[in-house]
Amino acid sequence: MSLTGVLAFKPQIQRVVDRSVRIVQPPGEGAARLGVQTMVANVRLAKPEGQLQSIALESDPTLSAAVSLGRDATVDVDPYTGRVLGEGTRSLQTSFARWRTGTDGLACRPRTGSTGRAPTGRGVVLVWTRLSRGGG
Repeated sequence: MSLTGVLAFKPQIQRVVDRSVRIVQPPGEGAARLGVQTMVANVRLAKPEGQLQSIALESDPTLSAAVSLGRDATVDVDPYTGRVLGEGTRSLQTSFARWRTGTDGLACRPRTGSTGRAPTGRGVVLVWTRLSRGGG
């Protein structure tokens, strides 16, 4: 599998590897989540040096909210209690960051050059050829 393929499965990989901070138990059927302000305030208390970058709320009621503190950390918060659950596995986060950095230069950038144009073109031809011959 290519590096970009691994990145496509990042959420699923994180759920398995970091299940201690990613999985939460909703208090009951249809339980309401806390407001974003409460979760962010709790993260700021736990990580006052962190620079808030974003917060990701999942539609799955059993997943924690992920508060990104830039490249430094992502902190998971129970969206029902506001309790800061901790950070995911540092080595996993570092690996994803390296993989992403490693794949950034592969994209075609028409105005700045053709770094990825030839490999991408060859890949498209190979996939098209394989599919047209009936190989899935």
